[in-house]
Amino acid sequence: MIHVGSGSARADGGTLQTRRAAGSFEISLFTASQALAAGNVDLSVLVQDRTTGDAILDGAVTIQLTPIHLNGTGGAPITVVATHKLAANKLLYATLVNFPSAGEWRAQVIVRRASESASIECMLPVAAATSSGSVDVLIHLLIVFGLVSLFILHQWLLSRPNVRLTGHRAVAVNET
Repeated sequence: MIHVGSGSARADGGTLQTRRAAGSFEISLFTASQALAAGNVDLSVLVQDRTTGDAILDGAVTIQLTPIHLNGTGGAPITVVATHKLAANKLLYATLVNFPSAGEWRAQVIVRRASESASIECMLPVAAATSSGSVDVLIHLLIVFGLVSLFILHQWLLSRPNVRLTGHRAVAVNET
C-alpha cells in the first residue's frame, strides 16, 4: 500500500536516525523527535551527492516501513512517498506516516534519480501511543465549560431585580 503524505511534516532537521552512503548518494533520515510513538510521525530525508555533498533536489524518495515481530518476521509494510512539498526546508523530502502500533520498525529509504537507485535501512523503535493529547483536550474543555458556567451564573444574578452583588455575596434588596 502506498500513501502520499498529506498535511505538513515538521521533521526538517529534527533528530538524525541514520546517515549512510549508498551508490552515488549520501542519504540521511530524520524524525521530528528522538522518541517515536505510535500514531502520526514526521519523517524527512536529505539526499546529497556523495562526491560533492550538494543536495539532490530532483530525485524520488520512497520510505518503506515494516514492523518487525518478536520472531524476526515482518508484518504488512507501509510505503510512503516523501516530497519537497511537505518540507519546510526545501532541501529535504518530507512525509507524514501513521505508525499503527508500537514495536521495532525497519525503515528502508529508497532514492531514485534518472537511472540511479540506492537504498539504506535502519531500525526505528516506536513506543506505545500516549493518551496525554486527548487528556489535555478534555482538561481544556472542562476549564472553558467551568468559566462559561460562572459567567452565566454571574449574569443571571445581576439580572434578578431584587439582588445586588456586594463583595462576594448576593444580598437581597428590600425596596419598600
